[in-house]
Amino acid sequence: VRAAVIASVAMGLGSVVLLLASTNVLTTGLGVFAIVTYAGVYTPLKQRSTLALPVGAIPGAIPPLMGYTAYTNEVTIEALALFGILALWQIPHFLAISIANLQDYTRAGIKTVPAARGPSTTRLQTIAYTTLLIPVSLILIPIGTASWLYGGTALVTGTLLLYTAARKAESDEHTVWAVRYFRATLLYLPIITIGLVVDVALGLASQGGA
Repeated sequence: VRAAVIASVAMGLGSVVLLLASTNVLTTGLGVFAIVTYAGVYTPLKQRSTLALPVGAIPGAIPPLMGYTAYTNEVTIEALALFGILALWQIPHFLAISIANLQDYTRAGIKTVPAARGPSTTRLQTIAYTTLLIPVSLILIPIGTASWLYGGTALVTGTLLLYTAARKAESDEHTVWAVRYFRATLLYLPIITIGLVVDVALGLASQGGA
């Protein structure tokens, strides 16, 4: 425990110094907030309440926000949209993990939704969060950050993810369903990220040509 604490504090302080030296005060502040909420709020809350899940999604979604502020030194609606996508993605992603590893989390004393409310309710929550993720991922279009190239990618990928969430496993085993959905979430993020990068790159290229 002592070695873990020393290593954690050293890496935490080192990251803050590095951020301050290479980015700006805003990005550094977001980094400090992420460390404090993750280690000081989310981690101890995991053994007390299932509310740890949405709480943990906040520091977990700060990295793209920090990447944006490191370049712009401001928080805009585009930055908050990226934050919202990752925050919403994390919740059903972890719900699936908690079903697949329910016994391990229970032995560790970590409060999870499937342990408190059952796998069936957890699956319904997963469907609900996945449904909400689709319109949130499309916010980048009306605010002018991306076009329908990204929008089509996000819509199709999100719909497929929702289909995976709603689809029953052949044996109706919760674990089988959870592993399948978990794998789908791992594909979702890189696909929509690539779609966004290509969309914006093509937009910049067309502006340059014009």
